[in-house]
Amino acid sequence: MFGNSGSADTLHRIVVLQNRKEEDMMLPKEMFFEYIGKNCTVEVLESLGDVTGKLLAVEENWIKVEDKKGTAHMINGSTIKEIVVK
Repeated sequence: MFGNSGSADTLHRIVVLQNRKEEDMMLPKEMFFEYIGKNCTVEVLESLGDVTGKLLAVEENWIKVEDKKGTAHMINGSTIKEIVVK
């Protein structure tokens, strides 16, 4: 489902479930390793706004995304609704 099909314009979606238990809230880091350095859009819950940029790191329950302006955004995994990797 998340594998690379070889197409440059293929979108990959990583969906983080909203209705999860407290002990299940850690992000599955292994799932993100192949996408480090790729452009993505992170959709967060509620009206916090989306972040678009390069996925730089995944640590514990946080991801780091750098936008076009070079601003680093640290996003808590419990606020993530969906990540679209381009």
